Order: sequence, then structure tokens, then C-alpha cells
Amino acid sequence: MSKVVPIGVTFHSDNILRLGTSGDNFNNTWGPDDKVYFSYCDGNLFPDVEGFLDENLNHALFTASHGPEDYKIEFLPGFSFYPYEKRHYGYGIIFVDGRLYHFISVNQHEYYLYFHGSKLVYSDDFGSTWFYHNGVKLEEDRFDLSGKNAFFWEEGSSWSFSQCCFVQCGKNYSLAKDDYLYVYAPFGRNPDDPDHSWNQLTHKLCLARVHKNEVLRKSSYTYFEGYDSNGTARWTDNLTDAGYVYQFPEKYHGYSWFPTVVYNPYLDLYIMAVSATGSDGSEFWEGPFARLFLLYSDHPCGPWIKFHDDEWTFHDDGFHYYQPKFSCKFFENNGQDMYLLFSATGTDGARGPFYKINQLKITLKLK
Repeated sequence: MSKVVPIGVTFHSDNILRLGTSGDNFNNTWGPDDKVYFSYCDGNLFPDVEGFLDENLNHALFTASHGPEDYKIEFLPGFSFYPYEKRHYGYGIIFVDGRLYHFISVNQHEYYLYFHGSKLVYSDDFGSTWFYHNGVKLEEDRFDLSGKNAFFWEEGSSWSFSQCCFVQCGKNYSLAKDDYLYVYAPFGRNPDDPDHSWNQLTHKLCLARVHKNEVLRKSSYTYFEGYDSNGTARWTDNLTDAGYVYQFPEKYHGYSWFPTVVYNPYLDLYIMAVSATGSDGSEFWEGPFARLFLLYSDHPCGPWIKFHDDEWTFHDDGFHYYQPKFSCKFFENNGQDMYLLFSATGTDGARGPFYKINQLKITLKLK
């Protein structure tokens, strides 16, 4: 019997759950304690939660219990928050065999478009204490912008792997089919025109993998080079030889194409969501120009097959949706129902009423 695959999607936009006050970029992972650990950027997402400061931050971590409707939110105080304008942003986060890893992207200057690299930090006590990949305590060098303790830093001419995403595979990574972690990232900036919003290389999607026991050792990472004639991934030790898993359309704003990938155990498929922002030469927050792609694959490294590509909006009043992230924990209706988290801005660049967690239930149409 052939495997069923998605051929379309229904968005349940009449019942969006909205949480928090302000923030975006809700990367999340499912911990062994059954909590979802998630990061956010740029806002004061939950000012009423005990231990959290009521001020705008670049980055902080929370946990969510229960769900998908009756969440209990708790601040993760062991991870020191990053005050606004400290230019550290939370991206990939994952629990593997009881250890929590987190990539923090570093922007070195006022221009928000591209990042210089990523710091990789980890915790062995559910987020109470944190260290860099090299064993240095996070607190000793939290705000450094020089790349001293970075993991990926100005890699190649395009500074690849500056905004990383882990493939999520169940609670504590327990549903992984092999012993590797997979890390997706946009290729990065255009070295010939780095400050032009509409001439970047983020539409090219890169991939790295590493054995789960070697995550902190950069020399153990290999990089996707291409597919052979059978669609099997080829890997290289040299990042400069890396190829592209997928190329999305050009002519969108450079702040586009940051993926989220989750394993759906009911369908035995990996599902990816990625969005593009802007399509008319304006800045990305001046919507409502947004485009959402959904793709699936039998393998965490692809090849990827697109099953949805359309404009992304549920209102006629100009709100601009961006940064979709799958909920890594909740699947319903035998895997057909999944949840997307995203944020939104208004047409005038203001954060507006939907600049917060928006949780949208989607139903995959299968064949």
C-alpha cells in the first residue's frame, strides 16, 4: 500500500489562538519533562509571568505546559535574557537525550538584514545553567559581538548558518530515524551587494548534519552537497562545497525563507513551512505581501515536494504574517491536523494587535 501524502491544506483561520503581548520568531522543542521550550524575539511577550521583566527584549526563553489551547506559560530564568538592542536573537532550539541545545544568532550592527553568525549554547539541567559549545559559561560572555565564542561565524562569503533551524523529531528527539541532527539555514547575504534588501541569497536553503553525540564539535559537521541520481543526499566536510537543498523564488525581501521542519509520526513524513516577506520593493513589514510554502519529504534531508504555495493572509485589513513555526508537539486527527505559530505586523510597519503568538490550526489534505 502506498503512503498517503499531502496535496493541499485547509487553514482554520476563524479560530486563531493569540497569546502574549508582543514578539515573534517562536522556535520550539519538546522536552523530556513534556514541556515545550520556546524562544522569542523583539518584545515583552509575557510581562505578567513570574520572573519576567516587563520590558522589550531581543531574546528570552519560556516553557509551555498543557496545550494546545490551555497553555501554562513559565519563564525560564536560568537563561539570561537579552535586553533590546543587544543584537542576539533566538533561532534553533532542540532537546536531545536530555540535553537542550540552542542557536543564538548575532547581528553586529544596525542593519537588521543579515547576521554574522551563530552561538551554540547548551544546558544539561533543563535550562538552569548554560554553557557555550567550548565550555565557557554563557554569563561570562553573553553580549560579545566579536564572534569570540561563536560556533558559526562569517562562514564563507555569504556568512551561512547564521540563522539555524533544527529538524524536530518528537519528545526529546525520540522519534528520530537515525543518530543525526539536521540543521537548516538560509544561505545568507549576497557578498557583492550585502546591504540591498532585495538582492540577497536567503532563497537558497542549506543543510548540515551532525551525530547527536558530536553536536558541540564543529569539525564533526558535514554539509549537504547535492542529490545523486536516486535522490540520496551527498555530504561534504567542506562548507565551501555545500549546495542547496531547495531554491525558493527570488525577488522577495532578504528577510525571508527561514524554515521550520517537524516530523509527523502519523504520516511518517517530514513537513516544512517557510514564508517570504515583501514583493513590491518595500520593507518586509510593510505588507500585506506574504507568501507561504508547505513541503513534505520522506527524509529529514529531502528531496522536498511542495504541496502549497500561495499568498498568506486571513484578513482584509493589511496585516502581514511572517516567521511560521510548526508546533513540535501537537498532532491531531491521525496527523492531518497540525499547528502553525506566527507573528504579524501592520501595513504601516507598526507592530499592531497581532504582533504576538498566533496559533493556527491547519488540516492537511491527503491523497
